[in-house]
Amino acid sequence: MTCLLAIASAAFAVLGLLIRLTVRDGWSGTALLYYALQLPVIGVLLLFAAAGCLRSGRRRCAGAALALCISSLVSWVALGSVRHSCDGRKGDFRALTWNLAYGRAGWDPIAGALPGPLRPAEETPTRLAFQPCGVVLCGPAHARFRPGPSEGEPS
Repeated sequence: MTCLLAIASAAFAVLGLLIRLTVRDGWSGTALLYYALQLPVIGVLLLFAAAGCLRSGRRRCAGAALALCISSLVSWVALGSVRHSCDGRKGDFRALTWNLAYGRAGWDPIAGALPGPLRPAEETPTRLAFQPCGVVLCGPAHARFRPGPSEGEPS
């Protein structure tokens, strides 16, 4: 039973790493696994795999799983946190981060939830008290996410 749990843990960890290093949340089918299998979760799964390998006497397998566990946790600490200082005074700046899922549900509901120059904050469904200044899409550029030409620009 321990060996089976170790294999399942290792399989989920490898699946999480493959999704994280390749398609990320680019497909709706992989988005759930991408967000569920964060680097600390992958590290814990690999720790379970290492413990299972040790219990079944496979020291090399346990060493490899433990090395991957440590590297995933170190990567999480090194890459997963952002430390920037802000020169503004307290209350001068507020930011909202919102996973828009590449607009898969359509941009109209998203735009309707944000206050804008034509619609005051008290009339928006979510009552967000800020003035949005832009939307940033992170990740690889895709033709359907690129803005169209502005007025006066050749297409």
